[in-house]
Amino acid sequence: NLGDMFVHGRTLAVCGMLGDKDVEQVVRVLQGRIERWHAVDLSTDPRGIGDAELAARIAAVVGDSNVVAAGPMAQALEALAVTLGDGDLVVVFGSFVSVGAAMDWLDGAGNV
Repeated sequence: NLGDMFVHGRTLAVCGMLGDKDVEQVVRVLQGRIERWHAVDLSTDPRGIGDAELAARIAAVVGDSNVVAAGPMAQALEALAVTLGDGDLVVVFGSFVSVGAAMDWLDGAGNV
């Protein structure tokens, strides 16, 4: 679906993953559709990957210049929100833990 979407701005990924997932394969599938990757820290979950490790694994596929170790979800979204331009698309994915944290942030921030 992401490949079929026309986006006027940038497509930005906010990704947090658990250690039992094939990070590199997920990134390969999305490579070319994402302009910047924001790796989120899920290390508070026993199965979670920290943002620095996740960023390194993503960068091994897409290159260092397109990847940011972004900290916990709320911190990542707050920092990203101030940089968004008209037409930018933010895609949050990787695990239900990631999506749940993003939804919590959206509810708390009053954003819909």
